[in-house]
Amino acid sequence: MNTSETGTADADDKADIKGLKPFLRFLIPSLIGLLLFLVPFPSEGGFTILFGLYSDWVNAQFGFILLELMVTISVIAALTGAYHLAFKPDWETKHPMLHAVSATSAGWLLLRVVGAAIALMVYFEFGPEVLRLEDTGQILVGDLAIAFSIVMLPACFLMPLLTEYGAMDFFRHHCCACV
Repeated sequence: MNTSETGTADADDKADIKGLKPFLRFLIPSLIGLLLFLVPFPSEGGFTILFGLYSDWVNAQFGFILLELMVTISVIAALTGAYHLAFKPDWETKHPMLHAVSATSAGWLLLRVVGAAIALMVYFEFGPEVLRLEDTGQILVGDLAIAFSIVMLPACFLMPLLTEYGAMDFFRHHCCACV
């Protein structure tokens, strides 16, 4: 590539970052991300972020089934992982989604099996007493696992609105005197 081609390419790149369209491409997703994850909103117990209000709403609407759902998901994850590791089915081409959630190593399978076993012990109230106590197993499976699952799926899709469109870089470079 000669220097005239390089100069034109550099000019085109600079032209692509100026104007209303690139500015809106930065501004709109960044504002949505800020509203979801950083701006406090009033709630019953004080203030929380919009994503916290969503979490509370899901818990209120579906709380009656979330524990059973979490136990079922953990058992299915352990069983499909064990099946995939033992029999090595050809799911990669035929069933890519099933392959993606079941393909695992022996170490991760061990964690899945232990997690499913703990979830079953807590739900059916059998096994070591330390797992059945309200301050241990009930909090682990009944509160933390449910809260984590409510937040993780949408956060995986929505967090890039905050991190990938430039809002965090903008604040780091223009608003923090310490950097």
